[in-house]
Amino acid sequence: MKTLLRAASLVVVLAGVGVSTPAFAAGSTATTTTVEALRPTAMSGQGLVFRAMVTPTKVGSTRLTGSVAWTVTGHDGSTVPCTTVTPINNGGKSDCKIAKVTVLAGSSPLTVTASYSGDGTFGASSGTTTQDVTPAPTRVHIVIATKPTSGASTTIQAYVRGGPGTPLLTGLVTFAVVSSYSARGVKTYCEGSATPITANNAQPIIGGFATCTLPSGWFVVPTASNAYKHPRTFWSVSASYDGNASFTPITSALQGHSAH
Repeated sequence: MKTLLRAASLVVVLAGVGVSTPAFAAGSTATTTTVEALRPTAMSGQGLVFRAMVTPTKVGSTRLTGSVAWTVTGHDGSTVPCTTVTPINNGGKSDCKIAKVTVLAGSSPLTVTASYSGDGTFGASSGTTTQDVTPAPTRVHIVIATKPTSGASTTIQAYVRGGPGTPLLTGLVTFAVVSSYSARGVKTYCEGSATPITANNAQPIIGGFATCTLPSGWFVVPTASNAYKHPRTFWSVSASYDGNASFTPITSALQGHSAH
């Protein structure tokens, strides 16, 4: 009989603890959120990935739930969106992926904040990191689809790209076009896009191309003579992208000659 009474008393005591003192009150477990950049260094035109880690992820048999909200801002006040956010998993991890089109050195440094919402067991928390973005190198490729012909109009295009995968840039390209024999001498001359047309060596980048059109009569090959039976005119073109806070300046050049 004594043994039975002791057992019953033990059951009563255990039951009392389970009812009156819950193991964990709702939202009472403090959490810590840390944020890291998965790309230590970045330049304009590179996609970025940031990772938030929320700890602890488990208390007893209760696992972390909830969500992570991301905020990415530039020093210039710009807002950079996460193109993809992975929901927080059982390991407390959530990723923010940023498209390369929105990563620009002109907004550097970026301030990245991840805010964990908390749930019924785990409290809310947030973490912040910064990411520097450096200017990216640019590339200019000069294209002359039709070789310059004496007396005819000539169209020159400069194809401008920047960074490791940046979309087409905007801005201005300054052309310098000279020939060894020209009715206009060696001064640079591009027909601008304004109406009426005016001479303007700096041309806007539109759809990735800056276009310089030399008017008819600018490029000339001399008429053959006894002294010059096979006359040729040499020409050279340079295209300079001025660059900006996000992309470095660059100049490209192309040379050639034309004959009758």
